[in-house]
Amino acid sequence: MLAMVGWLSTRHERGTRGQGGLREFRFRRENLAGLDILDQYAPAHDPGAARKMHRDVADLEEYGIELRFDPATDEWVSRAVPLSDRERRALAIAALSVAVRDPASPGRWYLPGAGITPQAAVLILSQGHLVDILLDAVRARRRVRLMHRAVPREVAPLGLTEVRGRWYLVAQDLERGERRIFGLDSVESAEPYGEAKAFDFGRVDLETAVEEIVDPDRWVDAEPVVVRLRVDQRLVERACRLLRARECGPADVDGWVPLDCTMRNRDAFLNRLFALRSRAVVEGPPEVRALVVARLRVMAEARG
Repeated sequence: MLAMVGWLSTRHERGTRGQGGLREFRFRRENLAGLDILDQYAPAHDPGAARKMHRDVADLEEYGIELRFDPATDEWVSRAVPLSDRERRALAIAALSVAVRDPASPGRWYLPGAGITPQAAVLILSQGHLVDILLDAVRARRRVRLMHRAVPREVAPLGLTEVRGRWYLVAQDLERGERRIFGLDSVESAEPYGEAKAFDFGRVDLETAVEEIVDPDRWVDAEPVVVRLRVDQRLVERACRLLRARECGPADVDGWVPLDCTMRNRDAFLNRLFALRSRAVVEGPPEVRALVVARLRVMAEARG
């Protein structure tokens, strides 16, 4: 999917730019059939590559990028496709990953065929070579100051990895004293500091580290626990999405809405709960409230 979007993005010479920077893509029917990209769309030119490409075309239509054939021009035409800054950054990060050559990433096959290259990414990422900066810090074992969702963090970077199409930095949060992950499309800047070889946390299984945090269905506790919360009504939708929670009553007079959810992974639950900051309060059971208090105590001690 990412490959096809990138391919469209790099072949717009015959297109027109609409209002708000939207782009209408036009490309000839034989190009859509894959004659100019199929050789690079997979490790080998085979029927599987063609099927993959046409599945991507079908998926694009499901996401609202509709491709229609115009017999007057003998071209396939899409409607204008808006790309947010976040989406453009995600494309750029994926492009830079081609240079990383992570053996776990299929991007090394599909992205070059889509015309997404590290060179093209430079035009998209105004913040600079974020991935290169982080990789250098990982290799040198230097600490890094991150700006993550407008919040400064100090971390020991352990590695970069990709899970289900999204790239993550796995790091030791020096303030919280625990391992965390950061979605790269939410990192605004990264600045290494201090000496090399400043830390050694041993070998880290990056994919497992990410899955344990981002996959709420991965059970690591003995039994799942039903948790009761109250959330500011302005954040109910976000809380339901983050915690896979559901409303279980009307808002009170102060605008707080009762929710319940199932906690299957303590670390995942706490990380997502704390993303809501003071706008979410755990009401029960007591053992979950104790987990929240313990996390707050660690954070307070780290800040001195």
